[in-house]
Amino acid sequence: MKIFKYIFSITNNLDKKIFRILGLKLTFSRFKAQRIKSLNNKPTIALQLNQMDKGGLEEVVLQIATNNKIRRQYNIVIICEYTNKGYLANIAKKYKIPVYSFFSNTKNIPQFVKTLNIKIAHFHYNVTGIDKYKKLGVKTLYTIHNNYIWSDSKEVAERKTYYQYIDKFIAVSSQVKEYFCKKFNIANNKVIVIPNGINFFDTTKITPFSKVKLKLKNDDFVMINVASFNPNKYHFAQLKALSEINKKYKNIKLLLIGNIHDKLYYQKIKEMIVDLKLKNNVRILDYAPKKQIYKYLKMADCFIMTSLTEGFGLAISEAMLCGKPLIITNTGAARDFINNNDIGILISHAFKDMQNLSIWKVIEDYNKNIFYFDNVNEIVQAIENIYLNKTKWKDKALLGINKIKNEFNVERFGLEHFKLYKGIL
Repeated sequence: MKIFKYIFSITNNLDKKIFRILGLKLTFSRFKAQRIKSLNNKPTIALQLNQMDKGGLEEVVLQIATNNKIRRQYNIVIICEYTNKGYLANIAKKYKIPVYSFFSNTKNIPQFVKTLNIKIAHFHYNVTGIDKYKKLGVKTLYTIHNNYIWSDSKEVAERKTYYQYIDKFIAVSSQVKEYFCKKFNIANNKVIVIPNGINFFDTTKITPFSKVKLKLKNDDFVMINVASFNPNKYHFAQLKALSEINKKYKNIKLLLIGNIHDKLYYQKIKEMIVDLKLKNNVRILDYAPKKQIYKYLKMADCFIMTSLTEGFGLAISEAMLCGKPLIITNTGAARDFINNNDIGILISHAFKDMQNLSIWKVIEDYNKNIFYFDNVNEIVQAIENIYLNKTKWKDKALLGINKIKNEFNVERFGLEHFKLYKGIL
């Protein structure tokens, strides 16, 4: 149960039991009310997830669903376990992409497969009913969006029973593939890497926010972190590093921008800011629309992320698009983004044995004021390096723009999925 609660806290997913409480009668009536309509004769790809509201995983699903090359050859439907409502569900419907739900009643899945002519079921974390798809001859794909550090031994064992039905896995980064194969004992040749992509555009036309209007000084060196406030992001490390480097350089500031997914974690961040006497050097800003995020990124001198785990790292790629040097831990797509410190500095992970990292232990520890700062000295050295060589790093970081344009864009992401779908049928 705690796993579902935690997933809800970081992805806005709903707990299965909510829908079980409603009863099968209501579940079935909701299913019937959706009026599943037969599509044309093209094969259908079903993208299955928990729900289609807000979140990085959901945005990736929408990118696949709206790709024109894929839609020309296949029908696309989105199937959710819990509800067919939500912010991104409404956007999908505007593109005339059907969004259905089986409301945790897997008995409905055969009707979906038959009526919609589903040939490929592409799972995004949610794997409910996968055995039923397999028995009906549907090809199965599964995207690994993150390092599952919330999975205890029981969860790992349960997941393994589902994963036996997967024909092919897609990892969003090379590090995620490595972690997943070891964690779940999956053969390397069953997993391919397709990095996520973002929409490339010319960020030179964006007018950055003024430092002065943000109550900063023009000569302040501003680091920025764009991340939800949840334990995975482990802001503690960058705060500790900032407190150390402020002993030498008083004008290094940190902006934290993100929505609050975990209120207790957020409160712990605020307490640490006070305890480390950082009130004059750290600003916490409310999460803002994407257009404003880019204005903050353009204003900043450096992007910093000290996460314990990432899947891909969307915020990092957005900072690259703005030509910002990076200081990031070696998780997610970090080592795919940075090569030999070309556009930033890669920091060691705070845990030597990431395979046995448990988010529950992390939470238990920081609530006891026990923190993991083994990589803080590296972070301090990286900040000082970029601070003292601002001009050099500003020029080097421009390469990040070309990386997004050529390697981590939505078009390439869609093409790789199109090739995968074509090859598996």
